[in-house]
Amino acid sequence: MKNFLEDLKKELSKRNIAKDAIDDILKDHEDMIKEALEDGLSEEDLEKRFGTPENIAESLATEEETVEQEKEKNIDKDQSFEFECKQSEMSIQVELTNEDIYIKPTEYKNVLVNIENADDLKDYIVEFNDQTLSITRKKQNKMFSFFSTKAKNTKIYIGIPAEVLIKSLISKQTNGDVVLKKLNTKHISLNLVNGDIDIKEVVAEGLKFHIVNGDIELQKIKASTLYSSQVSGDLEIKNSLIDGNLEVKTVSGDIELEEVTCDMFEADSVSGDIDGKEFYPKMIRFKSLSGDLNIKNKEKKEIKIIKKSTLSGDINVDI
Repeated sequence: MKNFLEDLKKELSKRNIAKDAIDDILKDHEDMIKEALEDGLSEEDLEKRFGTPENIAESLATEEETVEQEKEKNIDKDQSFEFECKQSEMSIQVELTNEDIYIKPTEYKNVLVNIENADDLKDYIVEFNDQTLSITRKKQNKMFSFFSTKAKNTKIYIGIPAEVLIKSLISKQTNGDVVLKKLNTKHISLNLVNGDIDIKEVVAEGLKFHIVNGDIELQKIKASTLYSSQVSGDLEIKNSLIDGNLEVKTVSGDIELEEVTCDMFEADSVSGDIDGKEFYPKMIRFKSLSGDLNIKNKEKKEIKIIKKSTLSGDINVDI
């Protein structure tokens, strides 16, 4: 993999592609290659799967030219949609690249969607069928994004009627953030690569997060269960109540919990500390390769340590 990436870097440099774009391209290819190797692809078959470094660089250089030409055209970058919501429940499905998503309640009776600063509005498909709002970006060369909307920071605002319950919110995003505020939901599932999650005042039955290279901030959350898996990012939860299990898995990231209550706290940490202040789980399962779990509480409540497995770390409870 190392030789492949070094060759790709040389070929990209030959074609005068900007350094920041090269860095992003290499990082994205590294992530894709790691995933492919984990799925069983051999080093010898990398070029069969991804193409030769020379072909990749040539293709990207051509795409960069096309994007620069498009920039010179006078293209409308904003668009609004409005859909009638006939029932008290709805679902949301999102699959995007290089866009930030904002979802919050609105005083209007209809579902509102505003796309701002888009590179090309024709890239987006926005539909509302069977009480499901679907927002997707048309399939294209994955690397095309490095020369298009990433620098433009396209934003998509979604307004949901305040009285409507979101049964399911599923979002898969690359290079984009998610911001959710004051929502009543059943299930939320967010899968992000290179993006942050910011959620405030949300009620949910189940919350599930998978994120690579990004932070998660949760405030005033009320949920039955919460599951978070992170690689290279921090997790912060404040003023929240989890009725059931709070399960966190993190690699190269710290976790901060303040004024949080849950039934079972299950943590699996690789190279990261967990700090709790006014954190009141009834039970704890803790596994760590390198990192401590520190809890400082004013109120004396029993916390049962169900299981502890550490290579270099410990549990410290100060009440």
